[in-house]
Amino acid sequence: LYLESNKIIEINPLSFRNLRNLRWLYLQDNQIELLSNNTFESLKQIERIILSGNKLKYIEKGTFHNMRFLRYLDLTRNQLELLEPDSINIQNSINSIALLHNPIRRIFPYNFQFTFVKELYLANCSIVDIGENAFCGMKYSVRILSFTSNNIKDFNSTVFNCLYELRELDMSFNQISRLKANMFTGLMFLQKLSLRNNQIEVIEPFAFKNLNYVGELNLDNNKIKFLTENSFHDLNSLFLLFISNQQLREIKSNTFVQLERLNFLDMSNNQITKMGNGVYVFKR
Repeated sequence: LYLESNKIIEINPLSFRNLRNLRWLYLQDNQIELLSNNTFESLKQIERIILSGNKLKYIEKGTFHNMRFLRYLDLTRNQLELLEPDSINIQNSINSIALLHNPIRRIFPYNFQFTFVKELYLANCSIVDIGENAFCGMKYSVRILSFTSNNIKDFNSTVFNCLYELRELDMSFNQISRLKANMFTGLMFLQKLSLRNNQIEVIEPFAFKNLNYVGELNLDNNKIKFLTENSFHDLNSLFLLFISNQQLREIKSNTFVQLERLNFLDMSNNQITKMGNGVYVFKR
């Protein structure tokens, strides 16, 4: 059912009562301001709901409950400022939830209770703070998590400590200035990490501790001034390393000695004047 690009402001729950077999519902680019918790209760077979480009400011608890077949929910480009814990509690095998371009400032502890969600997109919001254990409700499911283009300056090491299945984490285009030791605790099986276009000046020793399966690390366009032997500690599987457009002046011996599988290294557009002996001698 395609209802996009109209002037719908309100949806009567009875509007869908005879559409029990509806699979796809497109409501993007309207003027919907509110959804009651029984708006979609008749849509027992729904797989895709597109609500992007509306004026939603609040999601009532239960709005998307009992949707066993929902696979994709798009709430991009709305006016959501606050997501209360359990406000989008979807207990089914949903694949992807998009919340991009909403003025969300804070992610509360235990905010997301998506038992089966595989992809969560929170890019281009106004996120400043992420509460501890905010994502524990989807610790065995989420594979891709995007925070790109927010206002995050720092986060506690417990934020991601229960995301056992996460494979890709994108925190590019934020305001992170320092990578602290053990900052990514719990991401045991992470494979791809992007931190490009932040304000990173310092990578503390053991910042990437236990990220043994990361194959790609992107640190492009930061303000990193130096690297040490333990800057990339535990990145035993790293294959691609992007560290261009920094303020590096010297690369010391053994900086990359632990990167046993490194195959591609980009350090272009730095200020390097000195390189230690054997800096590119990797173990094989």
